[in-house]
Amino acid sequence: MTETYTPSFLIGPITMPLSGDKAGVNSAKALGQKPIKAISSQKKPRFSDEDIQPLILDDFTWHGCQIKAKTPIEFEVTKHEDGRLLVIENPEIGVLVFADSRKKLLAELHEQVIFLWQEYALENDKILAMNALRLKKSLLDTFQSIDNATKTKKN
Repeated sequence: MTETYTPSFLIGPITMPLSGDKAGVNSAKALGQKPIKAISSQKKPRFSDEDIQPLILDDFTWHGCQIKAKTPIEFEVTKHEDGRLLVIENPEIGVLVFADSRKKLLAELHEQVIFLWQEYALENDKILAMNALRLKKSLLDTFQSIDNATKTKKN
């Protein structure tokens, strides 16, 4: 068995013997080539059913900033199409986070919500574009600051 592919930097296809093909391995050895290993197209599931359960965001503290959702928010957790990352997306409040574990995903979510709060919800309306104003309104409708979630920009 051989595999034919065309690398982007070459003009024509290359035929390489696969390591599972005895004739191909023998011919590769006779030509002084190393056979390439066949890679299974079947992937083991990386994440358990528990990993893709929804995440509930109520209140949390991130680096001394505490934010509370006015009502708990349920985020659907999905697997990225390549199966290596977990993803949460909520365009209404500007959230798109991904990570390779549920624990890291939650940390990324916390960090992004604090960032969005500080950069949009607390910003002066006069300097925000129309889309940013809509995001600000959505954030203010969804969350409230409890402690130290104030903007600390360098002047």
